[in-house]
Amino acid sequence: MKTFLQFCASLLTILTRIGRVGISVFALSMILGTLTPTLTAFASPHTFARRVQIDAGMSSFSSFSPTEALVMGPGDFGTLWLEHAPLETVPPGRTWVSATDSFHVISGTQILYTFGGELTEQSPLTPGPGTVYHQVDLNVSSFQAITSSEVVVLGTDGKLWLEFAPFS
Repeated sequence: MKTFLQFCASLLTILTRIGRVGISVFALSMILGTLTPTLTAFASPHTFARRVQIDAGMSSFSSFSPTEALVMGPGDFGTLWLEHAPLETVPPGRTWVSATDSFHVISGTQILYTFGGELTEQSPLTPGPGTVYHQVDLNVSSFQAITSSEVVVLGTDGKLWLEFAPFS
């Protein structure tokens, strides 16, 4: 009987301490919950800056001005669009540019793109009367524009080339 009473006394002491800690934690959470949150240098993962959806289902993009961007639709052969302001509707105002595998903007009026292994320079961005197309290379696996007059091209044969403008 004496051991049972000692056990009950020990258990009561432990439960009292747990209760005090529990009440302290509860009181602290109530106090902290009523305080104004302080601003931090980093954004919380649950708070977002003001944002506006521009488009959906795109696989690639390149913005080259505050009001214009080239976006490529999904799939192996995407459709390249020139999207322009206002950008508050989905999809925004846009103009078809080309069918493409990949693209790089080389200036505000020129792009390089591949379609079916053919690398092409197009100027201006939107097709129509006066649009100039220059075939840059064939059998292209990938490419990267370095400047508006230099492009590195990886051929389907594994050879890497540095090509220079004019691309005519």
